[in-house]
Amino acid sequence: MKRFNATVLGMLFVLTIQPVWADSDREALFEERLAEAKVRLGLSDEQLEQAKPIMKASIEAQQSILARYGIDLEAEGGPKTRIGLRKARQLRNDLAEVRAGTLEQLDDILSDKQVKEFRKIQEERRQSVMNRMRGGS
Repeated sequence: MKRFNATVLGMLFVLTIQPVWADSDREALFEERLAEAKVRLGLSDEQLEQAKPIMKASIEAQQSILARYGIDLEAEGGPKTRIGLRKARQLRNDLAEVRAGTLEQLDDILSDKQVKEFRKIQEERRQSVMNRMRGGS
């Protein structure tokens, strides 16, 4: 009986701690992306502080859109949900709208050269998401 209770308690612990791990993983990923952006864009500390909430909101909005379509890019083995062509187009448009809004907000913070490089970063991320949705890595 004690072994059963220990097993159940262990399973409950794993189930309750998993969302915390996911949040810390997301935060670590965000910090990694922020550090990459700082280097690639040559952001000053002031620009970084101004851009940080914009970039965080953008990532959260994109994750929310993907979730609305039933897509979890963090799922092991890639996303399991397949969507039709019409939904895929709408998904693409929804994500493009978020990216455009992000660029618009960052336009006041970044130089023209930095905006150009940020567009490259956005395109790389878009390609990465597409690859992951198709089951690639």
